Amino acid sequence: MLIFDKDFRVNHLDQRHLYLPITDITIFVNFDLQGVCDERPDLGVDIVKLNIKEEPRANHFSFWFGFGGAVMLDVTQPGYDFSPWIAKKYNSKKHTCLDAVVRLSSQTIPTDADIGCVLRELDVPQGITVAHIVELLRQEGRQRYTFTPRHMQKLGCRHWIHAVAWDLEREGIAGQGFRDDVLSCLQIFYARYGIVGPDGRWIHSGNWTARPEFPYAPVEQGTWY
Repeated sequence: MLIFDKDFRVNHLDQRHLYLPITDITIFVNFDLQGVCDERPDLGVDIVKLNIKEEPRANHFSFWFGFGGAVMLDVTQPGYDFSPWIAKKYNSKKHTCLDAVVRLSSQTIPTDADIGCVLRELDVPQGITVAHIVELLRQEGRQRYTFTPRHMQKLGCRHWIHAVAWDLEREGIAGQGFRDDVLSCLQIFYARYGIVGPDGRWIHSGNWTARPEFPYAPVEQGTWY
């Protein structure tokens, strides 16, 4: 059984899932608040109160390693509760530590999470498990990561995803060109769009897509320590 240190958050991980052969690697975009990093300019500055222009938007992304169910892998900051609903009460002023936590959690498919698939890699060698990927993360020091501060936000989760994508491609766990394909996804802002309901009011639909009408924030780099 793998022993995880403080740089990994695994309280929602069934460790048996670490050793199941994975069949695919999926990149999901997260529409609910999943980590206070890269995705919510309104967390960092009160746009209305300061009467300033809204900053470019960005999403939070995660890897899902599938085997019928899945293990989700992403990076976030300490002090952030796993539940996206709790995050609405998150006060980033209380959490000044910028060091990242690698988060692994067991997931069911289909999932109730508010996410959308932007890329799926099926070219995974037989016998690869999440345990292999965790050891690769340790070997490359991917758990030793520090976010970049901006206002009260923590930026850099997309850069972390891109770095891990390169690790997976270089080790032959993902196919050639995987890193570049992932970067293309990280440079797009995705969102659900509204529709006019029967009463004439705008409501949120279940549909989502790339939203080029909103400029995306460039991929900000964190630092490795």
